Amino acid sequence: MKKWFWILIILSGISLVIVGPGQPQARVSLKNLPQNTHPEIKQLIERLYSQDPVERVTALSKLGESGTKAVPSIPFVIPLLGDTEAVLQQGGATRFESTDVASEAVKLLAKLGQPAVEPLIHALGDKNSIVRANAIEALGIIGDIRAEGPLLTPLIEDKDVTVRKYSAEALGRLGDSRALKSLTVALDDRRSKVQESAREAIQEIIYRMKNKHALTPLHVCLKNRENIVRRMAAEALLELKDPRSVDALIDALNDPDAEVQKLVREALKDIGKPAVVPLATFLRDDNAPLCMAVIKLLGEIGDKTAVGHLVGVLKHFRSWRLRCEAADALGKIEDPRIVGFLIEALNDRSLCVREAATRSLEKVGKPAVEPLIASLRDENYDVCYRSIVLLGEIGDSRAVEPLVGVLKHFELWALRFEAARSLGMIKDPRAVGPLTEALSDKDEDVREGAEGALKKIIGEEYGGPKE
Repeated sequence: MKKWFWILIILSGISLVIVGPGQPQARVSLKNLPQNTHPEIKQLIERLYSQDPVERVTALSKLGESGTKAVPSIPFVIPLLGDTEAVLQQGGATRFESTDVASEAVKLLAKLGQPAVEPLIHALGDKNSIVRANAIEALGIIGDIRAEGPLLTPLIEDKDVTVRKYSAEALGRLGDSRALKSLTVALDDRRSKVQESAREAIQEIIYRMKNKHALTPLHVCLKNRENIVRRMAAEALLELKDPRSVDALIDALNDPDAEVQKLVREALKDIGKPAVVPLATFLRDDNAPLCMAVIKLLGEIGDKTAVGHLVGVLKHFRSWRLRCEAADALGKIEDPRIVGFLIEALNDRSLCVREAATRSLEKVGKPAVEPLIASLRDENYDVCYRSIVLLGEIGDSRAVEPLVGVLKHFELWALRFEAARSLGMIKDPRAVGPLTEALSDKDEDVREGAEGALKKIIGEEYGGPKE
C-alpha cells in the first residue's frame, strides 16, 4: 500500500513540472466591469476566468477580433501576462501550433494599442518577472513614446535577465534617442544576451535617426563614450553625406577609435568641396595630428579651392612632416598652379619634402614639363638634379634638347649621367647622336649611362662602339 502511495506522490510531482502550476486568477473583480460593456465582450471576459487554458486562449483570440469594443477587457487581461499554461492551437487544416495564455494576452494588448499603454506601464511594477517581461514586450510592439521613460529603469535595475533584455528590445522599437544613455550602460550588462539586445537597440535608434535625417542627435552620438555608438553614428553620417555635418565630423577626426576615424574621413571625402573651407581652418601648427589628417583629406577631396591652403602649409609651416604631407596632397589636385610651388619645394631644406614634391610633379606629368625645363638653370644642384630625373620619368619629347644641353655642357658628372638616363627613358631618336658622343665622356659613369640609354633607344643588340 505504501508503495502505491509514493508512486502517486511522484507522479503528481511530475505532472506539476510538465503542466505547470496552473493559471493565476485575474485580480480584477468582474464587478468592476463597466455597465455599458457589450454583452459579447462581457461573456468573453468572463471566460478569461475559466480553469481551462484552452478557454482562456480562445477568449483572448476572440477579443482580439472584436476591435475597439474589447478595450474594457484590458484590466482583466493584464494579470494573464503571467499565465504560462501552454495549449495547442490549430494552425491549419492538419497543423497544430503551440502557444500559451500569456503570449495571446500580449497579442491582444498590442492590438488594442494606446488604451493599453498606461495599464501596461503600471504592470512594470508587478512582482512576477514574467508579467513584467510580457508587459514590456507589448509596450515595445505598441510603440507609444509614453513608455520610453518607464522602460529605462527595468533596463538597468531589474534583477531578471529577460526583463532587461526585453526592455532593451522595446526601447529600440521606440527609437527615441533619449534612451541611448541607458542603452550604452546596458552594453556593460553582466549577461551577454542583454548586451546584444542593447547593441541592436542602439543600431535601430541610429537607423531611425538616419532615416529622419536627424543630424543633431547623430552629431551628439559621435561624442558618446562607447566606440560602437560612435561607429554607428559615423556610418549613418557617411551615408547621409550632408554638408551640415562637416564641423561635427572634423571634431571626430582625432577619435581614439581607428574605425571611427576611417569612417569620418570617408564621410568628409564624400561630402567633398563643401568640406574644404571648414577643413582648412584646422591647418595649424599647434595640433599636428589633426592638421596631418586635414591635409590628407584635402588631397583626397582633390578640389582646387584647397590649393592656396596647402601651398600655405608647404611654404610657411615649421614642421617638415606637415610640409611633406602638403606636397603629396597637392599632387592629387589637378591644377596647373601647383607646378611652380612644387618646383620651389624641390629646394626645401627637408629631404622628405623634396621627395614628396618630386612624386607630385611626376603625377602632374606633361603640364610640368616646361617649368621643369626652366628649372634646369636653377643654381641649386638638388633642384636641377630632380628636374632632370622628372623629365625622364614624364617622358615628354620637349625635354630632349634641354637634356642634350645638360649632357654636353654641365660640369657635374652626376647631372650629365642623369641627363643620359632620362634621354634613354624618353627614347627619342634625336638623342642618339649626342649619346653616341657621350660614349667618349671623360667620366666612366656618364659613359655607362650613355650606353644604357642607347640600348633603350636603338635596341638591346646595341653594344657600344667597336674596338
